[in-house]
Amino acid sequence: MQGNGRPLVPYLRQSRAKERTISIDEQRRDIARWADANGVTLAPEVVEQGMSGSKPWRERALGAAVDAELHRLGHDVKAPAKRAERRV
Repeated sequence: MQGNGRPLVPYLRQSRAKERTISIDEQRRDIARWADANGVTLAPEVVEQGMSGSKPWRERALGAAVDAELHRLGHDVKAPAKRAERRV
């Protein structure tokens, strides 16, 4: 697999600071190794520590990163309407 010229935004998350499944540093190392092996350029990473995956992604750093990239590409970024607002 070769990169397509667009940078990949690394997303690193760890629910709890003391979680031992895989550390942020291990995730970072593995992503960098994969990107290097596949000729992929990495953009600035998005790191969420102490963040539960059950919180909606748009309310986390991930949502801000996606919105920033969409804005950079010229897309109009709007927050999704809440159910009560859609009924009006």
